[in-house]
Amino acid sequence: MTDNESFLLMGFLRSLNQTRFKFIDPLANKYIRESIDTQPNATYLLIHRAITLEAALEASNTKIKELEKQLNITSSELVPQEFLNASMKDWSLNLEVKSGNSVPSEKKAEPFYLMWEEMSIKFLAKHQLKLWAIIFIISGILVYMKAHK
Repeated sequence: MTDNESFLLMGFLRSLNQTRFKFIDPLANKYIRESIDTQPNATYLLIHRAITLEAALEASNTKIKELEKQLNITSSELVPQEFLNASMKDWSLNLEVKSGNSVPSEKKAEPFYLMWEEMSIKFLAKHQLKLWAIIFIISGILVYMKAHK
């Protein structure tokens, strides 16, 4: 593992450990647990895939902005969903309600990497459909290029 990979992994795991959603869909949770019970390396594979996809999304950020400018697209809010309603803006936030205190306290100054992470998550949540489309297109191009070497 390189230093950069270690940095990405530790940042992801720190966010994972801090995340608590207000709502967890029981049926989705059941399916996820069944799948994890079936595949002994599921957590490793899921974290590896999530970090890889995050890197791909980050790499496509500039291209997306360029395409949006070319197409004159304005971003719109996503249609709410059940399972995915706990949006990425909640990722790495502890949303458990503490006893007697349901009002979040004022944010303290955060290190730069945490502010960058929050901005990235907001961007990803806002543009996730476009990002997935671009990832799909890039994946297809890479597969095509690999097949025609």
